[in-house]
Amino acid sequence: AVDLNFDADEAARKHAAQLRPHYDEPLYRIVATVFKGVTGKRLVEGSNFRGYHGSQGIKASLKASEGTLYPLEKGFLFAPKPTLYIPHSEIASIVFSRVEASSSNKMRTFDLKFNMHGAQDYQFVSINREEHASLEDYMTEHAIKMLSELNETAAVSYKGMDMDSDEEGGRATARAITQGAAALGINSGDEDSEEDEDFVAGSESDVMEEFDEDYVSPDDGDDE
Repeated sequence: AVDLNFDADEAARKHAAQLRPHYDEPLYRIVATVFKGVTGKRLVEGSNFRGYHGSQGIKASLKASEGTLYPLEKGFLFAPKPTLYIPHSEIASIVFSRVEASSSNKMRTFDLKFNMHGAQDYQFVSINREEHASLEDYMTEHAIKMLSELNETAAVSYKGMDMDSDEEGGRATARAITQGAAALGINSGDEDSEEDEDFVAGSESDVMEEFDEDYVSPDDGDDE
């Protein structure tokens, strides 16, 4: 609990209308509320986002700087350094990178790229793959466009990629690659199928001549 002494503090008396004499809240909220009352600035609070372990932020790196990325109600906040606020309104789209690889090869991290409207793009790396599902739900809830890594003009959903078995992860990876190739106009598999259709298996006599030591060809009989 924190008590403000309005009688002894002239600054507190000046902002008495915006402050309370007694606060019984977590310290971080008391500090934020007091700053809001003194500066008159709007207080930006966290959203209902919860990461895999229940936290309001996720560990990530921006270039060489490690920090925490906080998905807020109207934007993203990266802290502590460099402190960066990215409003939703300035985000054109986002791209999850290396999601397929993290699912099939059991890589522990993936990357998150922000494509901005007429501004510098941002890429956050080394995000724990366990945070992917929560982030995708957040993007969907706030109508933030998600694009495919293979084709950054095609919308995509990566839900279902985080599977336990390697076999299921391999199938999910194959589907994602096929979808990306189709979006790029790449026709995969047709040439192989055509080559298979042109193949004609040899007759049983060909096998007999090749492997049977007692086989006598018609030409050998004529020589006798």
